[in-house]
Amino acid sequence: MVLGALMAVLGFFVGRKTADDVGGGCGAGMRGGGEVSTVGSKIRRTGSGNVALDRLKGTAGRPGSSQAAIQAVMQRMEASPGLMMDYEGMMEAYIVIREMSAAQIREALDGLDGSKANPQVRMMVQMLLLNSWAKQEGREAMEYVVASSDPRVKTMGSMGGVMAWMREDPEAAYDWFEEHRSELGTGMFGSADHLQGMMIAAMGQRDMAHAFEKLADLSGDAQQTALMTMASQILDPDRRVEFQKHVDALEDKALKLQATQGMMSSWAWQDADGAAEYIRNSDFDDTQKSNMMQSVVQGLSQFDPEGAVELAMDYVEEGDQREHVLVQAFAQWA
Repeated sequence: MVLGALMAVLGFFVGRKTADDVGGGCGAGMRGGGEVSTVGSKIRRTGSGNVALDRLKGTAGRPGSSQAAIQAVMQRMEASPGLMMDYEGMMEAYIVIREMSAAQIREALDGLDGSKANPQVRMMVQMLLLNSWAKQEGREAMEYVVASSDPRVKTMGSMGGVMAWMREDPEAAYDWFEEHRSELGTGMFGSADHLQGMMIAAMGQRDMAHAFEKLADLSGDAQQTALMTMASQILDPDRRVEFQKHVDALEDKALKLQATQGMMSSWAWQDADGAAEYIRNSDFDDTQKSNMMQSVVQGLSQFDPEGAVELAMDYVEEGDQREHVLVQAFAQWA
């Protein structure tokens, strides 16, 4: 589950940085304006790039050149004592695979048939290859996934491949999905409705109004997935206003409240006091406000439990609800 979700995220969100620009950053907004910390990482190199990249470029055009590069990638990853936490190895693999043409990627995938490599390493590399292929040739990559006899490729490739294609051409990817949804192996990711909701959310990253237009035609599960995913991705204040405007126009009151609560949880990671003030001044009834404040406090308590306790004392009315919220916040603090 973790591996597949990670590959889907890489497929859609990893930027097109050059090998020399690779670095990483992470940070969270503490209550009261905490500082954002940035952690950078460098990829170990030999020659002009990493070992696998050198092999790819040094043998470019020769039969089997892509297999040689992928073999180097897999050897590097198999040597890692903590595979699933070896983010440097994953990024190194991504850099190599990003340089491959569609033909090289297909060659590399064919070379993995019958591979005796570590199954986790093999699957991770397969998903990175498929994601990169889908960015170049979405239809061809997804046809490969659908035709695969490997249930793992069909399951994880369906999610990762189509989400990578969404990044490049959301309309074409979505139209293809609508035509072939019954052939996809969603498996551990849930139903095709869940995948459809993820696609609409990805579409909303470019055009939120268009995403909400398509939302009306989705099933309940797909709608919920799309809304909650969009809510969790909003970082810009203007987009938050736009999202809430579209949410307010929804007829389903329960879905409307759920989407707003999801946005509040995400907002808590950036500006908990701002989210709390928004709730306090909103037109929601007292019960709805209480539920949304609980979402904000719970979200903040994940990384700033002391701030969550202070927020609950400041914004949650005295009574059973405040006691419940405080207990949850203290549980994170303990």
